[in-house]
Amino acid sequence: MNHHCDPNTKILVIEDIEEGIVVAKKDIHKGEEITFDYETTEPRLSHPFHCACHGRLIIGKNYHA
Repeated sequence: MNHHCDPNTKILVIEDIEEGIVVAKKDIHKGEEITFDYETTEPRLSHPFHCACHGRLIIGKNYHA
């Protein structure tokens, strides 16, 4: 799954469950890429990048430039 600032899914983290659950935030059409916002789950990205959405630097949820 790739990053998007307005993603079509979110990662639901449930206490005591090791892996998150992917939940659709809106209708996802056949062939559409599944995306989520990396900054909602990743404390700090090892390879920050400028997103294609609007060029903002994506670095992690605990680090904002």
